[in-house]
Amino acid sequence: MGEKVSIIIVHHNEPRHLNLLAQSIKLCSEINDYETIMVDDYSQDDARKSFLEIVEKMGNVKAVRNEKRKGFAASLITGIDLVDGDSDYLIFTHSDNVVLSKRWIDFMIENEISNAKFGALCVGPLTQFTGPGGKMLEGPNYNFLFTKKSIFDNVGKFDPYSKCDNVGLFFGYQHKLQEIGKDLIMASPLGLLHHYGSGKISQQEKIDDVARFNELFVNRVNKYR
Repeated sequence: MGEKVSIIIVHHNEPRHLNLLAQSIKLCSEINDYETIMVDDYSQDDARKSFLEIVEKMGNVKAVRNEKRKGFAASLITGIDLVDGDSDYLIFTHSDNVVLSKRWIDFMIENEISNAKFGALCVGPLTQFTGPGGKMLEGPNYNFLFTKKSIFDNVGKFDPYSKCDNVGLFFGYQHKLQEIGKDLIMASPLGLLHHYGSGKISQQEKIDDVARFNELFVNRVNKYR
């Protein structure tokens, strides 16, 4: 497919995760026209140095570092300002994901093309979170979010949710899509990506896990070939 995709990654003090994500994007996106934008949200010391090394190693990456900690939402907005004017689609992600399928971008684009009500695609499970007034709500736990740039611009981007956390930011975006009659599609991470999360297993276990994924790549994860 000839459509151009801008992948915006927010990173904070997790360079090993970021390196795995960057390498997996490079491996799994060769058939697509894409750009990578990395925003470092004021990582410290060695993590900052590693971020710069990853950017240099990847090549053809737009990178910016916040001069103070801004948080996920504000960092995404910083990255959006670097998106090429000819981009057709946007992908927003944390740095602790690994892409698993060489059809990952095509899978998402095909969903947009085949659905007239398409607004965005969320890859990730449903989760519960505390909403206004302490009310428990259920919504997508966004491992990453894919949307069409023209739709994103049309609904006013992430305003007025720019000060929310990551769940609130994307949940707010979903409401804006609903206001113009567009849907948010949920997709299972299985076959598309692996999400590490925070502090659940050791770093060595994470590295070993990715090694296993790489070894069995063709047979296990190319689900949408």
